[in-house]
Amino acid sequence: GHEIGLRSQLGRGSVFWVSVPLAQAAASMAPVVQTQQQEALQQDAPLQGASAWCIDESAEASAALAALLQRWGCSVPLAGNAQAALEALKIAAPQQTPQQAPHLLLLGAHAAAAPVQDLYQRLCQAWGGRPQTILVGDEHDAALRRLAADRGWGFLRTPVRPAALRALASQML
Repeated sequence: GHEIGLRSQLGRGSVFWVSVPLAQAAASMAPVVQTQQQEALQQDAPLQGASAWCIDESAEASAALAALLQRWGCSVPLAGNAQAALEALKIAAPQQTPQQAPHLLLLGAHAAAAPVQDLYQRLCQAWGGRPQTILVGDEHDAALRRLAADRGWGFLRTPVRPAALRALASQML
């Protein structure tokens, strides 16, 4: 029911057009936009209320990952390097009960896989559990990719794209 038209000149080109009333279009789009927003919230539901630790030797990287996760509804009790993570565990050690493991663990790995495995084992021992884990590292490091695959961890290459992190974290949780 909309008016359409065509204007053409040989050797110069053609113009096709359609006339659509804007007021009706805006009114009909509102429910679609609300539905899309509700779907986005439902897709993020696994992240709402989840807890995560972000461990990376780069303070900027761990802070950036933590900020993204917090924006999506996660609590991030720890965003720091390996030493900060181990110190947080020592503080809880006098209680002689395992600390609550986070739902998600993001481990930055910029070198060999051995230090990451050692840190992971120490964390899991202190927590008494094994959280879902995403290894963040260089795509070209075959040892890191293999480690992640062997352990059933997710793997994201640096620099981390927010959409990829959200999708993987949601899938894992």
